[in-house]
Amino acid sequence: VPVRNGGKATVVRWNGTSWIDEGIPGPPQGAAAVWCTGDDNVWLAAGTSTLGTLLYKKGGGWTIDSTQPTTSVISDITGHSATEMFIVGRKSTPDVLAVWKGTGSSWTELPALPSSDWFTPIQLYAPGDGKVVLGGYDIDESSFLDKQLALYIYNSTTWTKLLSPAGEDLVY
Repeated sequence: VPVRNGGKATVVRWNGTSWIDEGIPGPPQGAAAVWCTGDDNVWLAAGTSTLGTLLYKKGGGWTIDSTQPTTSVISDITGHSATEMFIVGRKSTPDVLAVWKGTGSSWTELPALPSSDWFTPIQLYAPGDGKVVLGGYDIDESSFLDKQLALYIYNSTTWTKLLSPAGEDLVY
């Protein structure tokens, strides 16, 4: 579970009787999300408003992922397996929202999201087979006032954008 502790990223784990601090090293702040397949494969997306950081724990201690994409913010991380993971974040240059697929040893940027300038990501979901669903809020560009829930669905080749009817929520 990611926890904010005076601005520093903290991850705690329930051992059956109490919560244990997992001891995140170094500077990571602003824990955004944690995802794991078990005790020997835990990933943490953290960072500040200017630098996103991915850390992983594979059996031993925490390590900063040296293969991570250059992002200013990492909003979420999820996966289907230890070799099929996804992150969403803002690229540093240019400043756009992007999604990357990870194998556990490298990251590949997926094709650009269709019309995502006013989209705020909330959660990623990875059902498997290279597919990923990104849910969040989209701003109506005609009024810049109305926000509606949106889903971006990646079928391992292309993205499809689904918007909720005005004033209604999508369940995802």
